[in-house]
Amino acid sequence: MNRKYIVLIISLTVLLGGCFKSQDIQKQIFEHYDAILKENGALNNYKRSAQTTVIPSTAWLKSIKPEDNVTFVSYRTIDKNIFCVVLDCNVTQNEIVLYPIGDNRSPVGIVMNPEYRKEFSKLIEDYHNETLDKRTNDKIIRADLSQSIADKMYGSPIPVSNQVFAVAMNFSSHIERDLAFDFDEKSREIMGKAAPRVFFKYPPVAPPVQELKDKKNNHDSFLGAYDTIKYDEKIFIPSDDPALSYKTTDLKLDYEVEVGVVIGKQIRHETLQTMSDEEIYSLIAGYVLVSDVKARNPQVMLKIINHNEKPDSDNAYSFQDATLNNVFGSWTEQTCAWWSYASTCNNFLSVGPFFVTAQECLELNEIPILAARSYGNSRDEKSLKKYLSDTLYLRQSTVVTESKTHNHALIWNLPQIVREIVRPDNPLASVAGEKIILMPGDIICLGTPSGVALTSKPYPLFNFLKNLLFWMKPNQWHDMFFKGHQTEYLYPSDRVFMWGEKLGYQHLNFELKK
Repeated sequence: MNRKYIVLIISLTVLLGGCFKSQDIQKQIFEHYDAILKENGALNNYKRSAQTTVIPSTAWLKSIKPEDNVTFVSYRTIDKNIFCVVLDCNVTQNEIVLYPIGDNRSPVGIVMNPEYRKEFSKLIEDYHNETLDKRTNDKIIRADLSQSIADKMYGSPIPVSNQVFAVAMNFSSHIERDLAFDFDEKSREIMGKAAPRVFFKYPPVAPPVQELKDKKNNHDSFLGAYDTIKYDEKIFIPSDDPALSYKTTDLKLDYEVEVGVVIGKQIRHETLQTMSDEEIYSLIAGYVLVSDVKARNPQVMLKIINHNEKPDSDNAYSFQDATLNNVFGSWTEQTCAWWSYASTCNNFLSVGPFFVTAQECLELNEIPILAARSYGNSRDEKSLKKYLSDTLYLRQSTVVTESKTHNHALIWNLPQIVREIVRPDNPLASVAGEKIILMPGDIICLGTPSGVALTSKPYPLFNFLKNLLFWMKPNQWHDMFFKGHQTEYLYPSDRVFMWGEKLGYQHLNFELKK
């Protein structure tokens, strides 16, 4: 057969494979969401399929119960943000009731101080018992719940942290369906014995290229739950050409819904040496919902360039399994730096709207989460016949839990992740230029379930393409890779809806920077 026809067949297989895989992802909605979606306003003819849609409304806030878990928000006024404890979130009466905690107090500090925590728990109890004194009553803020959301009145519910971290590949569903790998219980066990792969979500990280060391984005705040994410049209990616240090290409934006764990007290590597897992849990202040938007280009390019690179057997990130190492490759300072840049190159971090305190328990609670996304009218309509413009289609859903009996439990638990972050000789420390110390208010994002825009090609394909398309450079494979996913990435006028039980929901818009 003529070589050009072989190339055409292979290319079509690659592109169509991405499309079919993405269709399959949308059908993977877990059964326990039936009641949740129906109760919270899923569109007519609800069914677990590509057409499952979500309607944003205050009904998604029914699980906010400050009387059970002390809960905080940041309420925006004309001249400042006011940190408040939530006294009531009454969906039926469409009202949220807030009490300012004071200008010099932090929600994280209140949670970790037993006396302050007791004080605010009593305040919430007195409100519901209608026993507040007049002076306290006069300070209360009452707001129309739906209108305050429409007016984007909620910022990040905790002050801007020193650091936010994200964990790669912590959900089996993400590995199986998005990364095209046949994942099973044995794989989970093997991966769980290796070190978790952690990168920066904040502060901004420059690409690891000498010529671009000053090119990091200098955003210094977190977005609120209903804000607009503005992003650059172009992004830097690694180059496979020895004559070039980097390449510039069109930025491909992806979405991930995650639960963020908020650190309550300082954690150093030295102190962890004598700490039990139970003691680590006691240093957690609570949880927030995090939208982990990121650019996929650097991650994909690294996989294409380094497809033969595997960690040494004594490497902390080696899975001690040839197949897993082939799929995931190595984790180095360069990998961590490029992933961190992809996640921080614009102000991609939205937090909240609620900060919910941790319960007095040792295991991470089972927290249902989901994400839906729309396809706005700025796209090529020819490729979107199956979608209604601005309709939010359900794409991601799971339960965030460390319970090993749960089918979708996290691969790495929180103590494992904390120990890895502060380990002095890990790639994070190299990227930061100093060893990592976790501080009060820092956030650890636990990972994303399946259903993101990225759908990876099976790892044997790279070796096959290398031999077959010997005259093509990996940079060309990079561009070919994205053609099969064009419609799934985020574009201007698209929207994303993200929800976590007891954590509230986010509803984000996307715009190109001008």
